[in-house]
This record gives sequence, C-alpha cells and structure tokens, in this order.
Amino acid sequence: MRPLEPDLVLSHFDSGISIYNFLKYSAKDWKKYNPELQYQNRLRHPDYIAILGQTSFEILKEVPILPDANEKEELMKLKPAAEFRNYSRYDLGIKRSEIVLKK
Repeated sequence: MRPLEPDLVLSHFDSGISIYNFLKYSAKDWKKYNPELQYQNRLRHPDYIAILGQTSFEILKEVPILPDANEKEELMKLKPAAEFRNYSRYDLGIKRSEIVLKK
C-alpha cells in the first residue's frame, strides 16, 4: 500500500478540505492536528532533494507527481503559512516523488 500524501487522510474524509490544507498551518498550530500515532511530515520535494544531496547517493531520476487541474486550482487559492512562502507553487504542489538513487 502506498503511503498517503500529507493531509490526504483528512481530505479523504472531508471533501471541503484540500489536500494542501496542511500548508496553511504554522509549525506550532500543526502540532495540534498531527498526532504522534499518525504523524505526517510536511517536507516538500526540495527538502528531500537537499537531504539526499548530503548523502553519498547519486540521484539518477526524479519523477514528481503533480496536482491535477482541480488540485492546482485549490493550491493557487491557498495562503501558505510563513514557513512555506519561500517555496514556489510548483514545489508546494508536488504531491509525492519517485526518486531513483545510486550508491
């Protein structure tokens, strides 16, 4: 089973919640909605790439999974929390990635 995208758990049960809803909360506020038993990190694709850049792995291939038209529209309406304002909308919109590495 593929892991769910952040906030998809909530948006899956409530059609009024965007899959990008989690981006509007500050780190302090997000703690209220992010239980330890079902922890969801909010790292974005560039964060993972930066982490991988600190390892001995070579990135052979990156395939970002992008939003569909409706999700993109929802993302454009969103006012992200301060910690996400330095990301491009493209980077915020990446739902997950398939990354092939070489040691």
